[in-house]
Amino acid sequence: MRALINLLFFPGGLFLIVLALAYEYADRKLIARFENRIGPRWFQTVADIVKLLVKEEITPATAHPVLFGVLPVVAMSGALTAAPPAPQRRLPSRNQLAWRCTTPLALCSS
Repeated sequence: MRALINLLFFPGGLFLIVLALAYEYADRKLIARFENRIGPRWFQTVADIVKLLVKEEITPATAHPVLFGVLPVVAMSGALTAAPPAPQRRLPSRNQLAWRCTTPLALCSS
């Protein structure tokens, strides 16, 4: 709770929260526009945040509490750090004839 209070009173944290709310609102409105719907009201993102903050975190009785909280972070960090070292191939220069053949393939595979 103290971290939330510090985040709200720190100007950078408050800016990030407001920016995230604005982005989420714009994203939902844009998707609704694509689907020919009205979209959410202005308070929908705030209601979602409040709902997430008051949710109770349930830990199973047979689970180890520390591992139950840490292992999802470990799994996600492993998945996120596996992609950057993947080798990237270079496309041939524009003046080569192979450019015309490899461009559609490269665009589909990237």
